[in-house]
Amino acid sequence: NKGKKAFVIATGPSLRIADLEKISKDDITISVNGIWKLFDKTNWRPNYYVMDDKWVYLNYIKNGQFIKLEELPQKETIVSNQVISSLRYKPDRNRMGKVDVYYADHWLTHYSKYYGYISDLNKGYYDLYTVTSLAIELAIYMGFKKIYLLGVDCSYTGAKLHAGEDKRKTSDIDFDDAIGIQRAMIKGYDVIKEYADANNVIIKN
Repeated sequence: NKGKKAFVIATGPSLRIADLEKISKDDITISVNGIWKLFDKTNWRPNYYVMDDKWVYLNYIKNGQFIKLEELPQKETIVSNQVISSLRYKPDRNRMGKVDVYYADHWLTHYSKYYGYISDLNKGYYDLYTVTSLAIELAIYMGFKKIYLLGVDCSYTGAKLHAGEDKRKTSDIDFDDAIGIQRAMIKGYDVIKEYADANNVIIKN
């Protein structure tokens, strides 16, 4: 990966199709979760796709969206052990990798004290409240020293939660819960930044 840049592309409302189409084909892109909902608007596809929350996948199934995760990127899909055990089809394991997720007590509270960073993804990773963290960790694990973030808005209280979605009603937002998640995500990003700074990795949003 020497000389190449990695782009981690989340699905925040700031994401624009025009930004995706400006990325050089020589660089590497890693995207997450609902990025596939924009595929009808562009020929761009990520090199790698990441999903770590089984409930995201199960909600797609509930909504009648029977997608095959390994078919979304150009190269490979990386999922958590919980996602792979929830799949409703037999995946192509030649195009799908698995990493073990450690949730600690995150299911119970947004004020967890259990944050960590595992440099070798073969040994698992800590849930840091957003799949974007795993995508960044994947880019670091792959050896990239320059990582650029697109669509990483780190907000759950805006009128739109994801790129390409309709605006939400303010009454639909649980602000206390949303602010708790935002604080937890920022704390998780701080854990990654500390590791990146110590290993001469530049991450720019």
